[in-house]
Amino acid sequence: MMFTAVMPYLSKHAVRRALERLIVKGVIIRSEFGANKFDRTSWYAFTQFGRLLMQESEGRDYER
Repeated sequence: MMFTAVMPYLSKHAVRRALERLIVKGVIIRSEFGANKFDRTSWYAFTQFGRLLMQESEGRDYER
């Protein structure tokens, strides 16, 4: 899991739990990358709700 490489102070379990909570709350979405059923590479993206939360919390425009 690449998140633990960027944040080595978090365990894989903590990262997985945080991502699942963000998905349940509707902040991010997850999908699988490859068409091969053995390739379980996932990607994550912010939902419109997640982008709105970021804009409100930081006061910046994230649209390009």
